[in-house]
Amino acid sequence: MKKLFTTFAVLSTLSVGAQTTSNFETLTLAPESVWTATDSSEQGFNDGNVYFPSNWDTSFGGFWSGGFAYSNQTDSVNSSYLNAFSAKTASGYDGSSTYAVINGSSYFRLSGAARGKQVNGAYFTNSTYAYNTLRDGNAFSKKFGGESGNDPDYFRVKFFGHNQGSHSGDTILFYLADFRNSDNSQDYTIKNWTWVDFTSLGNVDSVGFLFESTDVGMFGMNTPAYFCIDNLVTADSPSGFQASNAKPETPIYPNPAGESVTINSEKHTHTVQFVDINGRIAKSFRPNSKRSIVQTNDLESGIYTVQHLSNTGIFAEKLIISHP
Repeated sequence: MKKLFTTFAVLSTLSVGAQTTSNFETLTLAPESVWTATDSSEQGFNDGNVYFPSNWDTSFGGFWSGGFAYSNQTDSVNSSYLNAFSAKTASGYDGSSTYAVINGSSYFRLSGAARGKQVNGAYFTNSTYAYNTLRDGNAFSKKFGGESGNDPDYFRVKFFGHNQGSHSGDTILFYLADFRNSDNSQDYTIKNWTWVDFTSLGNVDSVGFLFESTDVGMFGMNTPAYFCIDNLVTADSPSGFQASNAKPETPIYPNPAGESVTINSEKHTHTVQFVDINGRIAKSFRPNSKRSIVQTNDLESGIYTVQHLSNTGIFAEKLIISHP
């Protein structure tokens, strides 16, 4: 089974047991620098309960050819391939200093208490190099959407799990850019840290991923195969992550909504957030009853994720707002 994740992915509620977060903050770097493999020997680094491989090619004087690097670089402007180690966010998740950069199709391997268990998920965003290339194009890659804006382009990552040599669980598609909608106003390229839920991969000892793009040429994909990862959460016990189908009954209506929408909240919901397609919180409120009528005439037409935050987890559902 294949699952599709975009910025408006529907999340399940999670009950959280023992867990470890790989946030790369304990890895030492000088300011505005990066670590990569430096020779052809087996290299990589560990953070939390995860091993991240890094590859070096000795051709042409040597270069980082794939896998993972970790970085604290903050250049969100320079479009050159020489700026391959900066996230478009100019920082790690939630303003942290260090994050990892991925170059080409690869994998990460679980170790210690996390091996053979579920992975909760991680935050991802585009690198500056990839984002700016998708936005502007360059000598090797097209501008996404084309000059008319109507080209149905996409840039995505396919995640899949393995456990003891066999494929496990679902395959997850995460779109780093998606221009397939006939309404060009719904086209987007990820520029904020965006959560991807990995629990549907099942119990794993490694997670692999492949890049796919509509921009391909004689030698394969033209789109720069880079993206960034932070705060990868793994389980330390079999009960670390339990998916739940619990959700409020008919939580949002009408959908699509116009001037207002009715939100039904779970008993323990403390905050409801409207998150737009760029990952920004457009509206937030604290419900004081199970049923809330919320004015949406101040929100632009588009696709939103309505997130119900509680002490037991998060439930989220897509909402379309359409004004005449």
